[in-house]
Amino acid sequence: MSSTTAPTANRQTRRKQKTRIKLLEAASEVFLDKGIENTTVTDITNAADVAYGTFYNYFDSVGDVVPVVAEALLKKNNEDIKELQQQYDDPVTRIAIGINLLFKKVMMDAAIQWLTQKPHIMADEIARLIAEDAMDDIRLGVESGAFKIPCELDALRDFLIWGFTGVLYEAVRKPDHLAQYTHDLTLIYLRVLGVTDKKAQKITQECSGLEN
Repeated sequence: MSSTTAPTANRQTRRKQKTRIKLLEAASEVFLDKGIENTTVTDITNAADVAYGTFYNYFDSVGDVVPVVAEALLKKNNEDIKELQQQYDDPVTRIAIGINLLFKKVMMDAAIQWLTQKPHIMADEIARLIAEDAMDDIRLGVESGAFKIPCELDALRDFLIWGFTGVLYEAVRKPDHLAQYTHDLTLIYLRVLGVTDKKAQKITQECSGLEN
């Protein structure tokens, strides 16, 4: 390979990555503005300021973009929430923050709302991107005595993932009840983890005013 080939290939790779990111950012904005069902490839390429045909170098359809946008959002929010959680030593508070803020944040995004109507995909994304961090906090809580879980960790993990997915599915249908869903989901999960009702109520209330 000549000395100029590698730098040229690297530039091409970086350019492709930048274009893909532009398309994803543009899609996220258009989804929020127009809704996914009303979004066209032209809408996305115009917002990204790239040629129409460029879209098909990266995606086959608007539907193919949605899970990628949702994944990026889940990753970003999970990172932000972890940063906030690190300010607290209490595992109960850390779990409550994770449930409360993640639910509120993801429900504001059009791509997530669309994905919630495909529960198996949504559950897989939660399992892959979020669940293990939560389970680490739960294990620490069990070891410290803060949590008294009612079953094996693997079964608990599945319950938490699918419970979260199911409530997301219903919450999309009742957007006016988002605050109540967020409160109730946080409270339910803390109680499942064996937190006393008094403490669960107190921490759930405190988390309702937090922002990451």
